[in-house]
Amino acid sequence: MTAYSEKLKDPRWQKKRLQALELAKWKCEFCEDEKKTLHVHHGAYLKGLEPWGYPLSSLHCLCEDCHGLAEGYKTIINRWLLYAKVEDLETLAEEILPNFDLVTYQYFRNEHTPKAGL
Repeated sequence: MTAYSEKLKDPRWQKKRLQALELAKWKCEFCEDEKKTLHVHHGAYLKGLEPWGYPLSSLHCLCEDCHGLAEGYKTIINRWLLYAKVEDLETLAEEILPNFDLVTYQYFRNEHTPKAGL
């Protein structure tokens, strides 16, 4: 199994990363800083999908500081989900789904649905 850090050296990831940076015009999508080191942030990870296998709409160009914030928020949300009641999830879905990126959803749903038994 290849370490994640090694996968980030793969030419397929480097190409996808450059596309994401160019799409964001080489600035942080959150604070719009153009001078800080930029990271390409995966909004979420799916088991078995390589770093370059995600659509550009799920990748976010963030400066180091904003990337740290985004990762912190993901951790908080994941911990909250562990204890959420069905009613909480229903309310969350009502808030999120109207704004959900349908293109990304269809990409994952149609092309990256795990096979039965995985």
